[in-house]
Amino acid sequence: MLKDAKKILVINLRYIGDTIWMYPFLRNLKLNFPRAEITALVNEGGEIFLKLLPDVSEVIALEKKDKGAVRYHKVYTFPHGDSEEKV
Repeated sequence: MLKDAKKILVINLRYIGDTIWMYPFLRNLKLNFPRAEITALVNEGGEIFLKLLPDVSEVIALEKKDKGAVRYHKVYTFPHGDSEEKV
């Protein structure tokens, strides 16, 4: 059942350093679920690093404004290593 996962969402809304430390986890996740599409939800700034990882299909970057309130988000998709920005 779990081995048949098609989409996996990984959430890390901490600091950019924590996002960098996600790499070993994301790599092992992809090795264990090679057919799954992995999406990462991170604070803005983390998408810069994650777009370099071939194991991540999509990144949702949250931009926080006004004392932590989320105003809007940007979605970055990476088909075959290319990046495309959506708003």
